[in-house]
Amino acid sequence: MTDIVQMPRSVLMPITQAAQQMARQFAIEQPTEEKALQVYLNTLAVYAVNNYLRIMDIPTDLTVGDSWNPAIRFASNVADLWVTDVGRLECRPLNRDGSNLQIKTNSQPGSISCYVPPETQDDRIGYVVVEIDLEQQEANLLGFTPTVTSDELTIDELQPITEMLKNLESEKTQLVPLAKLSQWCQGIFEVGWQPVEAFLERAIAHSSFTQVAFRRSITKEIQRAKLINFGRHKPGLSVTLVVTITQQETNNSIALQVFPQTGETFLPSGVKLAVLDESGNFFFEIASGSNDRFIQSRQFSGQSGERFRVQLSLGKISLMEDFAI
Repeated sequence: MTDIVQMPRSVLMPITQAAQQMARQFAIEQPTEEKALQVYLNTLAVYAVNNYLRIMDIPTDLTVGDSWNPAIRFASNVADLWVTDVGRLECRPLNRDGSNLQIKTNSQPGSISCYVPPETQDDRIGYVVVEIDLEQQEANLLGFTPTVTSDELTIDELQPITEMLKNLESEKTQLVPLAKLSQWCQGIFEVGWQPVEAFLERAIAHSSFTQVAFRRSITKEIQRAKLINFGRHKPGLSVTLVVTITQQETNNSIALQVFPQTGETFLPSGVKLAVLDESGNFFFEIASGSNDRFIQSRQFSGQSGERFRVQLSLGKISLMEDFAI
């Protein structure tokens, strides 16, 4: 095995009993030994970074990350840690016994790299590589990078862990608030949610369906739109998410629509709209074709206080919006 050289300003953390217990609990839920090892190492990596950040007085919440969600943990290779008021920090493990160690042999022969799954290459504030030594029960935080550009991240590319602390401080910003639909019914809207006409006048004109849906004056119907920007992943690309609440006597129904950005007639092919329940289970998903002016969900409803998540995806890029009914 090729040993990983101790990097200056890396951080060595003990693997605590609590971390091992939680990692074993998550691992035994998996269907295969390979998946169990993946989840085990991911959990240890997240725990190690979490403990380090707590020592540095940086607040975190283990339970918010997708790595703590049973459904997402089962379906994806994720090791994210939620840093309060900042976002998701991906904690990628390297197993010291070499079972998931990769040696790059192309442009940098002999250099060691860590696998970065496609599902973790968006919606992240940065990446920490954590070497897991199960025999010594130690986790070595090797380094940090704010972005990745491929499925392989070489150790040589990493910045010292001290740079992660600076990056987290600079990234700290006000979180996008949970959209509370019950308050929408009282005329109270979160920042960013505007009348549909602010974004969609041109798109509405192209569709008789939306002309009827958006222009009819039904007092029991509430609509708001938000510009969803794919940001640095797809510069200049954005779509508009429209949420429609239809108030009924017994409950409220909700419908979602996605429109192209201003100046475009059609959505990009392959834009996906998905709705997930509180457990992270998908209960609706649709993708745009090559000539779709918009896509929409079916109507759905829920109990007061119940939460759901809307996921907008294009290729490897996924953006989330959270709601409470």
